[in-house]
Amino acid sequence: VTGFEPKLALVSGSTGLECYQKLISQLKSVCNPGAIVWFEIGSEQGQALVEMLAKFKDVQVIKDLSGKDRFV
Repeated sequence: VTGFEPKLALVSGSTGLECYQKLISQLKSVCNPGAIVWFEIGSEQGQALVEMLAKFKDVQVIKDLSGKDRFV
């Protein structure tokens, strides 16, 4: 993976959520009302992202074929 993915895609600060925090803070300025936004997440990050997105409606965690959290 390290040969193909940029380091920022693999390491996101001490909690692993810093990139999401930055993106979420910009959503209202870059998305039209009613936009649908997907985040691919690590299997342990679902609940944290749901909490970070609490001010938005219809936030859902989608599991992958292995039953692990994969998208919010």
